[in-house]
Amino acid sequence: MKRNPDGTWRNARRAIVVSSRIIVARWVTAEILRCKQTGLSMAAIAVHIGRVGQAQEQPLSPFPESIEFPAGYRISESAVFKAYHKAMDRQPAIDVEVFRKEDTARCEDMFLKLQRGVSNGDPRHIDTAVRVLAHKAKLNGYAVEPEQVSSGGAGLNIILHLGTDAQSPNACHEITAVGEDDGRAIELAAPATKL
Repeated sequence: MKRNPDGTWRNARRAIVVSSRIIVARWVTAEILRCKQTGLSMAAIAVHIGRVGQAQEQPLSPFPESIEFPAGYRISESAVFKAYHKAMDRQPAIDVEVFRKEDTARCEDMFLKLQRGVSNGDPRHIDTAVRVLAHKAKLNGYAVEPEQVSSGGAGLNIILHLGTDAQSPNACHEITAVGEDDGRAIELAAPATKL
């Protein structure tokens, strides 16, 4: 014996019956994916779908013609989470570049929305804009992590440009200090010059 999409048994000679419950479930899955693509949280998606089911909000995904929600339709956050992961498991594996472009577009959209506060000098907007740009740089692979100074073998390099002098127009002294007492090493390595 074969089954219908809702799990009920059917005779092999009967056609598959797609109930309104299945149609609602497929639309909910499409709406969850669309909402997640715009960046909504699971809780916000659950509230949105509940309001759409009660005809209080407009959906992001187009409705099928024969969709009918039960009276007082609601969906929990955990049900949204399960439906999202089930739908993502069914989706074909998309190239990483597609996701990277999608996330880069989101970052650019967020940065664009922060411009008004940045131009007004709001510190929260500026901090958030810097974080968005840092995330975008990390996402696209052109962020440079600061070098970590290790205690073994690494030293302190200071280059002093002393300006123009009559004797040497490009006076430049390089001071390199290596060891535990870097301050004393700098004093010993620095040439005596008049400023």
